[in-house]
Amino acid sequence: MTAKDDETPLPDADGGMLEAISAQLNRLSERVCDDISKHRNSSDSGGFLLYYLTDRNGEPLKSTQMDGVAATKIDIEACAGFSNLLEQCKSQSASLRIDEHFYSDDPQPTTIYRVIVDGWAE
Repeated sequence: MTAKDDETPLPDADGGMLEAISAQLNRLSERVCDDISKHRNSSDSGGFLLYYLTDRNGEPLKSTQMDGVAATKIDIEACAGFSNLLEQCKSQSASLRIDEHFYSDDPQPTTIYRVIVDGWAE
């Protein structure tokens, strides 16, 4: 399963980006248990859930945008929203990780941030 979480767009590089990312992760924490239950025995999901963090335009969040505010994957993993999502995943015996997925080399090497939930118990 793949989903974009674009209900709250990220602000421009003015300091609120990590708070907006945390809010996106909090919204995912409110639905991840239902998503796991829905796809637990489905061959459609491939055994994992894939969500994309999004920018202010609803497009996948790119590493170049994070460079502009000096934020990293480690900063995302340290925010409250990630902790809340991690607790929900643990309650379902699932793993959680932020993945930096190759996006483009032009005009510079760029990745996008994906949230991957997998490994839940049957």
